[in-house]
Amino acid sequence: MPKVKKSRTINLYREPDETKLLKEVAPMYMRASKDSLIDDFFKALREIWEDRFPGSITPVHGAEAEWRRSIREQMIWIGPIHGKDYGAQDFDDWQYRMTIDFDRHRRRTDYFAYARLGRLLQGHQYNVVVSDEMRARLEKSPEERLQEVIQQLEEDLEAGIYFA
Repeated sequence: MPKVKKSRTINLYREPDETKLLKEVAPMYMRASKDSLIDDFFKALREIWEDRFPGSITPVHGAEAEWRRSIREQMIWIGPIHGKDYGAQDFDDWQYRMTIDFDRHRRRTDYFAYARLGRLLQGHQYNVVVSDEMRARLEKSPEERLQEVIQQLEEDLEAGIYFA
């Protein structure tokens, strides 16, 4: 019986939020690759990854290298597909975009965009960027929010505050 070569399979499955992040950073990966700054890209991505998904990269010997290898393999597929939508040349500022502050701003923007559509995004990555107070306000129904506005207007009228 002839020997059959084992093919190394690439695990392209990730959690949906992880895949979404990889699609978001694909143009930056393409630019970093073009600029020969892949190590800088992975350092920045690791910080963002840990901020979004704390503890997902286990502190076991070799886990970091395995994580980088799996991300690199996925970017081989995702990068050209999602990176070409923007073009690597459009991301001269990719190092700024790959900061936790910029990423948190991007998550906050996503959260409010989905909230306007009535869909509240869940999970740690959104909990750290949206305050509990703001989340509680958004979780109220439109009728509840309208009732709060009416109540505030009535209180203002009683206090002698008038709007022209």
